[in-house]
Amino acid sequence: MADLKDLFVSATQRLFSNWTALRMAVEHGHGSKDSVSNFLYHITTFINENENLSDDQLAEELKECIDDEFDIQLEDESEKQIANILLKFNQYCSQGNLELVQSEMDKLPTLKPWILSREEIISQRNRSHADSLANNLEDSSSDTDGDDEDMETDETAAGADDGWTEVKTRRNR
Repeated sequence: MADLKDLFVSATQRLFSNWTALRMAVEHGHGSKDSVSNFLYHITTFINENENLSDDQLAEELKECIDDEFDIQLEDESEKQIANILLKFNQYCSQGNLELVQSEMDKLPTLKPWILSREEIISQRNRSHADSLANNLEDSSSDTDGDDEDMETDETAAGADDGWTEVKTRRNR
């Protein structure tokens, strides 16, 4: 269940990072990344603590919080769209269907880094690097046919012209 909660927070982060009103509020000095983190925590807690929450109730909470926290008035009704998507993800997570949640996550726009703190960016890069290494290890361990032909190809390619040209600086010394 912890994975589903993490996915719900991740979905909320993705939505908030792509919410133009929120991004512009931070860019124009109406709030900080810390206030966005507090906003995200408040909204996810609000959703988790209120069963049978309607789209309108969540939209109203989003609108009030963004007004209180960032001192901006939403006039585009984007809070309704955000509320609808968040409640949909909450429903999928409460059903415990990890595959459905993951499939819907793939449909969301990618996470914009402006929302993350420096530590979160470093953590994500480290996680991504670790995942990449794990995938490379799986790929190399699954190749067990041991053909020497592959080795020769790699050695030949290493000795061949790789198409790279060294560029020297033209600085006067």
